[in-house]
Amino acid sequence: MSAILRGRVLFAAAMLAGVSACSILPAPVVRTPYVLPMGTVTADAELPAAGWSLRVVTPQAVRSLDSRQWWIVAPDASVSAYKDVLWAETAPVMVRERLITAFVDARRFSGVSNELSGLPADFELESSLRAFQVLSQPGGGGVVYIRLDADLLHLDSRRVVADQVFEERVEVPNLKAETLVQAYGQASDALAKDVLSWAIGQGNKHWQADSTRVEPMLLRKLQ
Repeated sequence: MSAILRGRVLFAAAMLAGVSACSILPAPVVRTPYVLPMGTVTADAELPAAGWSLRVVTPQAVRSLDSRQWWIVAPDASVSAYKDVLWAETAPVMVRERLITAFVDARRFSGVSNELSGLPADFELESSLRAFQVLSQPGGGGVVYIRLDADLLHLDSRRVVADQVFEERVEVPNLKAETLVQAYGQASDALAKDVLSWAIGQGNKHWQADSTRVEPMLLRKLQ
């Protein structure tokens, strides 16, 4: 076989292999990223001021929730993922940022930060994100469900002074992405407002209380 003929045969084989590969490989999936709607958390007028600073730690979560994936749980407890949408950030980060926004906008604290800033704080809000999902219903609608287990830690004494479980549910008539995004926003706002009121109440109760007062020598050791 001549070099020219051999080249033509190899070129034809490469073309056939390319066509075959194109027919086998699936088309790329285009996934639309979403963010939570802008928060509109309004602190209650009678909510007292807090003369202390707060650090909000990113909630812990299992691997499935510590992701950008949207999850839907059927009545039979089976779990599936939305294939054409995803969150712009992971669920724990979105919850942390919604909490921080609510705390800052409330203008009740002497300072609000997260664990990445390195700023000092008097109390720390630690939590576990237990649910951030859609519960589908037989009729076609569903419920956006968020659960956060929170601990308020007094940093000088290293004591958990309060703990609370927060749950929010928002019913939706359908499972369209645009409907669910608005429902997630409502649930996140309601959650942040509840955590805000609880944190201020518990923090003020334990701020400089006998149970959290630390002797100077012990304080130096902790630092």
